Amino acid sequence: MIQFLKHNEIDKSKWDACVNNSINGNIYAYSWYLDIVCEGWNALIEDDYISIFPLTAYNKIGIQSIYTPFFTQQLGLFSINTITEDNLNAFIQSIPKYYKSVELNLNINNALDNKQFKHVTQIISLAQIVLLQFHRFQFPQRRRTRMKTIIAAVAVVLSLALFTAGAFAEETQWQKDHPRRTQVNKRLKNQNKRINKEVKEGEMSKAEAKQLKNKDKAIRQEERDMAKQNGGHITKGEQKVLNQQENAVSREIGK
Repeated sequence: MIQFLKHNEIDKSKWDACVNNSINGNIYAYSWYLDIVCEGWNALIEDDYISIFPLTAYNKIGIQSIYTPFFTQQLGLFSINTITEDNLNAFIQSIPKYYKSVELNLNINNALDNKQFKHVTQIISLAQIVLLQFHRFQFPQRRRTRMKTIIAAVAVVLSLALFTAGAFAEETQWQKDHPRRTQVNKRLKNQNKRINKEVKEGEMSKAEAKQLKNKDKAIRQEERDMAKQNGGHITKGEQKVLNQQENAVSREIGK
C-alpha cells in the first residue's frame, strides 16, 4: 500500500536503510542529501519502507510544485524489489493532486514507455581515465612498476568511492542478457551484507546468521536450477517466486 508522508512523519533510519538495500540506490536519495538540497521534502512510502519515492517541492505564490533540486541528477522510485512500469505508474498516480506541476528526473532504473520522460545519462569510469593518461608518459622500468602499483591502488579506491556514493558501474554483458537473474542475485548479495552487519552490531547471533545464509544459499541454488531448465534464463514467474522467498528472508533479517 502506497501512502503519502509529510517530512516530519518520515522514519529516516528506515528510509536510508531502503536506499542502502535497494536495487537502484544512489546518493541523491539519502535523507541527509535530500535535507541539504530540499528542506522539508515529503515522500511516498510503500508498506514498511519497501519502496520509496521522494517528493521535492517548492511553494511559489501559494502554488505547490515538484521539481528536481540543484545538484540532484536523478530521483524517482527506489525499491528493494523489482521495479516494473506498473509499480512506477502507481507511485506517479499517488502524488497528491495539490502539487499542480511535476517536473522530475527519474533514475535510470525507472523505465517508462512514454518517450517524453526519457533523458540520456552518460556514465564515465574515472579509473579508466587515470590509466589512459598514465600510458601517455614514459618512465624508467622501476618507476613504471611502482607507478602501476600506485595507480592500481588509486583506481580501486576511486571505484569503491564511486560505488559507495551511488554511482552505477557499467553493466557486464551477462547482466544485460540476464536481467532477472541479475536482480535476484543482487538482492541475495545485499541480504548477505545486511546479515553480516547485524552480526557485527550484535543484533544477530552467528547461529541465526548461518541459518539465514543457508536459506539464501538454497534460493541461489534454486535460481541456478531454474536457469538450467530454460537455457540459462529464468521466467518472470520464476523471478516472482524467488523474490517472494527473498522477501521472507529479508523480513527475518529486520526483526
